[in-house]
Amino acid sequence: MSNLSTLLEQWKRIATEYRDLLRLRAKVAQLSGDRTMMEDVDQKLAQTSGWDAPFADHPPIVLPDGRKLKTLADCRDYAGTLSARGRKAAHWQHATAALLSAAEHGGPLVTVARMAVTRALQGTVGPEPLQPAKVNKPARSKARRKKRRPRNGR
Repeated sequence: MSNLSTLLEQWKRIATEYRDLLRLRAKVAQLSGDRTMMEDVDQKLAQTSGWDAPFADHPPIVLPDGRKLKTLADCRDYAGTLSARGRKAAHWQHATAALLSAAEHGGPLVTVARMAVTRALQGTVGPEPLQPAKVNKPARSKARRKKRRPRNGR
């Protein structure tokens, strides 16, 4: 889980920097008087955080019963309908943490939250960590085994 928390912290930092950049762009638009640029920035700022943030360039999550989750609020409401046992499952704990971070910090965390909810619906936390390949020692040849030195001078 430490890798996950590190990744979430990095995404939070990126989301904060993204919002700061959008705010700077809004000031530039305001000073230049460019209305189209101001409207574009306002729309992007509205989409970067909060529970109403949509899954920007991604299709909605389709549930097994046919309902669609289009925003973070939809995912939050769905997670709230789960049983206590379901909410305690590791994959839903991860998805809930991702949803909270996305609502608070926005930006690219919305995509991370979408992936976490999709994986939770599939019953997995995420990709399995790669295990290092097992290295087998080469077998000793019979001739080499016979050449062993005797112990204690025997």
